[in-house]
Amino acid sequence: MAAYRSALEVRTKADLPQEWAATQNNLGLALWQQGLQSEGAKATELLAQAVAAHRSALEVYRREQLPQDWARTQTDLGNALLQQGLRSERAKATELLAQAVAAYRSALEVYTREQLPWDWARTQNSLGLALWQQGLQSEGSKATELLAQAVAAYRSALEVATREQSPPQWAATQLTLGGALWQQGLRSEGPKATELLAQAMAAYRSALEVFTREQFPQQWAATQLTLGATLETQSRQCEGAKATELLAQAVAAYRGALEVFTREQFPQQWVETQHALTSALGNLAFKLILNSQFAEARAQCEEAQSVVNKIGNGIQKEDRDNLIFIQVNLAHALLFQGHYDEALAIYRENWYKPLHGKTFGKTTLEDFATFDKAGLAHPDLSRMKQALGDLGSNAPSQ
Repeated sequence: MAAYRSALEVRTKADLPQEWAATQNNLGLALWQQGLQSEGAKATELLAQAVAAHRSALEVYRREQLPQDWARTQTDLGNALLQQGLRSERAKATELLAQAVAAYRSALEVYTREQLPWDWARTQNSLGLALWQQGLQSEGSKATELLAQAVAAYRSALEVATREQSPPQWAATQLTLGGALWQQGLRSEGPKATELLAQAMAAYRSALEVFTREQFPQQWAATQLTLGATLETQSRQCEGAKATELLAQAVAAYRGALEVFTREQFPQQWVETQHALTSALGNLAFKLILNSQFAEARAQCEEAQSVVNKIGNGIQKEDRDNLIFIQVNLAHALLFQGHYDEALAIYRENWYKPLHGKTFGKTTLEDFATFDKAGLAHPDLSRMKQALGDLGSNAPSQ
């Protein structure tokens, strides 16, 4: 960077405008790279300097006189703004991401699919990422619209960056497409949500055709993790055997990720994936209970609890506290298996503990109502309701 700054003292804007602009853009790229390798306030400052350098270059690079230089610099500017936005908070982040989107759209005025297909596809991919992140920063219909635009941009990129021509780039775009579709699905309801989540799963599975465990182990594991999360989300849109099958697939995906994300090599990803696995196992257990598969449900809960014990304090306290729902389902499974005393002990021990904004007890009573609605009966169920009736559903006042 020092070399570029020194060059700018010689290559002045007045005397050598195009050389000055080229040096400004190169300086911006160097600052961008250094910003990516830095953290905190230092990274933010370096990226801000990169943005300033690219904007300086655009004072000379005009679309009318130097269209490709102008478009390239717009893309570089968009990249710097995107990274700056990812490291900023709320309103500032939203503004920076909007500027990144504007820069990419400007570049696409020159980078057309007909004349410069690869530049067009690469910029569409970057545009998709900026729109996706902008959508995550937004709410309501605006978020939904931005995510839909991100999906459209990724699909445009895939028209040129095909699997045959560029397998890794195709797979990476499929992965980001899946992420945008997943977020879009989370913000939708009913059949539309189901369809979007199905498309997200299809995109992740497409990525796995290239990101194999043998050739791209980390990408394969990361994709398995996101696939698992999408399958788990999709299961909430379904009922009965379909929901159970989707949760079983989610469990399999998380287990696959853990073949690569070991505690020794990838401790952070290991904790994240183990946490996801415990949640999926617990949710699967509840579905198995509703299907009268009590022994299998108990096995899922016991495995989930062993994973919770391995994670220890590796996750936030609130997340760890909420994993007590596994004990809820374990108690249910024991109750329907005829282990009344063991189930009663678990219910009583945890009755007033917080769980997802409620209490263990309130969740238990809601589950009992669900069992009644599903026609799930057991001689000990009414007896258990009576035994727990004097406890109430809320914690006693202090």
